[in-house]
Amino acid sequence: NNKRPVGGGGGLADLLGSLGDAPMRGTKRASIANGPFIISTANSSTTHPMSQDDTCTSQEHMSQEDRATMRELADMLANDTHHSGGPAVSTSPEAIIEKVRLACNMVDAALTLEENSQCAPLDGAADEIVALGEALYEIFAGFRPLMKHGVTDTRDHYDTNQRDKRVRSTQSFTPLSDVGCPPSISNLVSSLLGQNNGRGPGPYTSTSDVSQALNHMLNDPKRYLFPNSDGVVHFVSEKLYGREEEELKMMQVYNRVIAANGKREILLIAGPSGVGKSSLALELKQPVEAMGGFFLSGKFDELRQVDPLSALFSAFNDFCAKLFQMQNDDTTKFVQLKESISQTLGEEGKILTTLLPNLSNIIGAPDESILEYVESSGALARVSFYLRQFISCLAKPEHPVILLLDDLQRADSSSMELIRHIITGSDLTSFMLVACYRENEVYHTHPLQVEMGAIEEYGVKISEIGLGTLSPSATERLVADALNITPIEARSLAQKVHSKTTGNALFVRQFLMNLQDEELLSFSLSSRQWVWDAEAILAKDVTGSVADLMTDRMLRYPAEVLRCLKLAACLGYRCERSSLEMLGTDDTDLSMILSLTVAVTDGLLIESGEYLTFSHDQIQQAAYSLATEEEQTALHLQVARLLRKRASEEQPDEVIFTVVDQYYRGRDLIERREEKTEVANLHFIAGDKARSTFSFPTAAELFVRAMNFVDEKHWDTDYSLMLKLWTAAAEMNNLSGSLDEVEKLTDTIFAKAKSLTDKLPAYYSLIKALGVKGKFAAGLDIGLNVLQELGRPLSSTVESKETIEATLLTMTNLSNADILSKEMSDEGAIYEMRMIHPLLLCSFVARPDLLVNLACRTVQMAIEYGISRYSPYGFALFGYLLSLDGQIRLSYKYGKLALAILEHFNANASAPRVYLVVYTLILPVEPIQAGFEQLDRAFNLGIQYGDIEAGTACARVGLAARFYHGDKLEPVIQSAREYTNVMAVHRTEFVRLSTGLFLQAAVNLTDVSCEDPTVLKDQEQILELATRIGTRNRLYTVILSIRIYLSYIFHLDDLAGYLVEERDRIKKEDGKILASNILNDTLYTGLVATTMARSRDRKKWEPIALGCKEKLAGWCKESEWNYAHGLKLIEAELAFLDGRNEEAAKLYDDAIKYAAKHRFVHEEAVAFERASHFHAKISGNASPLAQTYLEKAKGLYLQWGAKRKAVDMETQKMYMYM
Repeated sequence: NNKRPVGGGGGLADLLGSLGDAPMRGTKRASIANGPFIISTANSSTTHPMSQDDTCTSQEHMSQEDRATMRELADMLANDTHHSGGPAVSTSPEAIIEKVRLACNMVDAALTLEENSQCAPLDGAADEIVALGEALYEIFAGFRPLMKHGVTDTRDHYDTNQRDKRVRSTQSFTPLSDVGCPPSISNLVSSLLGQNNGRGPGPYTSTSDVSQALNHMLNDPKRYLFPNSDGVVHFVSEKLYGREEEELKMMQVYNRVIAANGKREILLIAGPSGVGKSSLALELKQPVEAMGGFFLSGKFDELRQVDPLSALFSAFNDFCAKLFQMQNDDTTKFVQLKESISQTLGEEGKILTTLLPNLSNIIGAPDESILEYVESSGALARVSFYLRQFISCLAKPEHPVILLLDDLQRADSSSMELIRHIITGSDLTSFMLVACYRENEVYHTHPLQVEMGAIEEYGVKISEIGLGTLSPSATERLVADALNITPIEARSLAQKVHSKTTGNALFVRQFLMNLQDEELLSFSLSSRQWVWDAEAILAKDVTGSVADLMTDRMLRYPAEVLRCLKLAACLGYRCERSSLEMLGTDDTDLSMILSLTVAVTDGLLIESGEYLTFSHDQIQQAAYSLATEEEQTALHLQVARLLRKRASEEQPDEVIFTVVDQYYRGRDLIERREEKTEVANLHFIAGDKARSTFSFPTAAELFVRAMNFVDEKHWDTDYSLMLKLWTAAAEMNNLSGSLDEVEKLTDTIFAKAKSLTDKLPAYYSLIKALGVKGKFAAGLDIGLNVLQELGRPLSSTVESKETIEATLLTMTNLSNADILSKEMSDEGAIYEMRMIHPLLLCSFVARPDLLVNLACRTVQMAIEYGISRYSPYGFALFGYLLSLDGQIRLSYKYGKLALAILEHFNANASAPRVYLVVYTLILPVEPIQAGFEQLDRAFNLGIQYGDIEAGTACARVGLAARFYHGDKLEPVIQSAREYTNVMAVHRTEFVRLSTGLFLQAAVNLTDVSCEDPTVLKDQEQILELATRIGTRNRLYTVILSIRIYLSYIFHLDDLAGYLVEERDRIKKEDGKILASNILNDTLYTGLVATTMARSRDRKKWEPIALGCKEKLAGWCKESEWNYAHGLKLIEAELAFLDGRNEEAAKLYDDAIKYAAKHRFVHEEAVAFERASHFHAKISGNASPLAQTYLEKAKGLYLQWGAKRKAVDMETQKMYMYM
């Protein structure tokens, strides 16, 4: 190298030239990854001097070509530096950035050379670090560092097998900051030159350290070269540190959800408080919104447990507000979504607006007629149905939906149940639930654990990410970003911070701010860099929690700000800004507004629209802990009184829940009796509002809380308030499923109420509660006594037939139109009808003998006073009673009238129970297949309106009807599985298991590997459950009917005969078992009887067969479609039994013809098979007609889907007839 380096001898070119001569050393190599300016290396903080024994051999030296390349690069960079300005240094940002680029090239070239040629890196050797500093100084200053006292260096040159020995001056030099370079560059170079502003050895100890720092500056010059530092610690709130693996796993779940066939998934993020669970989840917001999707978020608040569902509803309500604003930004998309939501939810779906007020801006408010109460957990099911429908409008592959729920460990059972109802909807696609929770607060029986285990069983994929504290390197990056310095510069401080905070992200942030507050960390205006007191930081005692640290910080604020934070904390994690501003001492006092501004500016509170949110719940907890328990109680009462005073003038309804919650928390300090009475009344108002929005558990809680503000004397002084409180509490506890509480509350009402009229609502709630608990007889006794007290006693001694005839007589000249034209208005009659309604169900189960009188009373009252919403069920049961009496046509008429009354009142909430009677217990006159669709509709209405019990019962009956009456088996099996999944979601275990019996029977017919198709594998489990709830005999007869059906089809005649006898024995012993047209018992009992009469005991079995024939003949007169083929088949079998072969042959053909014509494919197959048997018996097994009929039977069984039966026929062929 003959060219003179810029600024004098040696310097940059000399350094690069020396690299070309340097031998290798056995230290850890740096590596270059992801391009020329991103260096990944493990730093070596110390390097031992090289002894003579360490001298490298000639084979380890760089090649001549590498040396030439290195020297050429040295000359080029030296010239570039010279041409970029020389001593006249340009300090413009562009020039600085260009010099950083040149410096990066030089340092990266050294690293690349080390890697490629295995040259020793410049790690740790003092003379080499100083040489690197001189080279960088030369690039940025345009000249070598000029020592103030003149001495620069002396140099001894050795041969190529020895290192240069350099003696550096300890004199100071002109810092680069004095010639216009940014402080970050000046500090870096000064550190390398050994002048670290008196703070000892600098942070840069290796070439790779320098490379990383320079590349940070080049990639983000605004942060590291030209920061707008105000001397305050600032955090990059949206940035994650050290979460690359977790983010990758989260994005894998997200990518599955947004795929074209994406379904719904759950991602759980677990970890201790403060580790950044929410921050990780929020990383999904940008990608989903970038593709046009929707990001919703809600948080469970410990101080808002009075409204446990608020986290979910507030998430959707806030989203609706944003959606409404979309009309200003993307009108086309808004219109499309509005139309989709309106069409999907329909008029009745507007019920959601009672829970999501902002939704009314999009689809309008609901009509009052749809706001009907629904029973027990049905309210939640009804809400979940429409909420899932709402989500399905939004969640599409082109715009998926992500719902973030934070602090799920605080979710109550109602919230978790609602989540289960939503996420398990099989029709829900492109939907992702992200739930963050503190795993240390969740035990094995916690609602979260229980529900997530159940949800997974329903086929919903659940992934989980465990989040721990930050690693030291991640803490280093966080500290560096907070101070706008490079990670290398931040390392020593970050190490101390990490040791004190163990890497808890929230703790790290608060600790840094605490250090600045205590001036252990500060920004030097003279040197334009951060300085810290390392010894004082190490000596700092940090034994408490992050909340303690934040509390210490908050105590430094002025009293006005502290009061603001305490009041905000009393309102919970999130509150309306207007609510806080109401708490100012007077209208002219600006201290509250100014204090809020300070809290927002300092990052304690985050302002979002009309809401203020604590930046972390631990900050809220810290603010709350500033007050003692006594002070907290006083603060809550103060908040309640101020809000009550201001709200009554400005927005009385808007803050009612907040007001009563604050009063409840401050109740111990309320002394005046008048105020207690007022607060109790406020609780009633709030509870009534919750009731109107179907939040029954919340309403029940509010009514019960109100009781804390009253005593026994209030029954004398405030009777009206006390009666409505206890009555409403009983009703809401009943609708919420808290049935034991209902009995306690009604006992008080019965003891204190002044009249029977005042007691009637309580009696109704009690009877309903007893029915749900399965205490039907007890409920019936209470109801009968109430009717007695009302002066409308119900006689149980009148003959049923006489009662029915008397009832029919009252309607002799009335048409359906006449009955529908008159509505009930008499208040006493309405009370009575309301009382009779639950008694109908009680008698149906516990006292069928009273059913006639109750049903007839319902019809008679409709004729006398007019129809009501309670009339349809009574008319349906009256039709059923007529059916039992053999009056099929009249039975059908009153069943249809029951449906007409339903439609008249648009009483869809009552539809499932009415449909259950009309399409299950009343013999159909229309084709029975027409009822399949109606039972499916009843199921959907049950889910939609929350009558889960009746809705799922309709699904079970509809499935049984399709199974028994010829629907193809594979669709039946698919429907059964879908139904049982829904039943499992709603935990209707009895209905699910009993539906599974029909599913198992259908599978037995289709599964060719089934060994014994008459065995129902869940039989014992379902019988055990039925025994516990008192319906064992009823269910056992259903099991026996299914097995009779299967045994007959598979020619297990003796088993079929035994099962018929067993079923009839149970029915005889238990007179409460009701007949059903769905099970087709009459037909198959008759067929089994004819077979047993021919092969076993004719005298015993023939009368049974004849009795079944007579029943079918009577029914056939009313509905040939449903019964002609069965009647003809039994007649054919009886003719065969009598030896009337010619008549039998014709009757078999008639049975085949009617079954085919009326679409009963399975019984067409049965008729062909029985005809084949007949012809084989009279003409021999080789009879062509017998063979033809047998093949047709097999084909029809296959068409039906009964592959197991077809295989059975194939293997047995004609041997069964020999």
